[in-house]
Amino acid sequence: MKKNLMRFALLALMILVVASVLVATKSYFNWQEINSLVEGAEAKGLDYELTITNWLTNEYTFKAKAS
Repeated sequence: MKKNLMRFALLALMILVVASVLVATKSYFNWQEINSLVEGAEAKGLDYELTITNWLTNEYTFKAKAS
């Protein structure tokens, strides 16, 4: 019984680590995309609206507007 509990705990820990890495990766790439969009809009002199919809994964909406 104790052996099964240890296996379950190890499996749960592995799932938690994998999920954390996936969330961190998604957040990183969304942040890189946001930076690219903002730099592009500023380079073209456009106004933009950026809304972060999920602070954990950096999900966002971005709208460029003509000045």
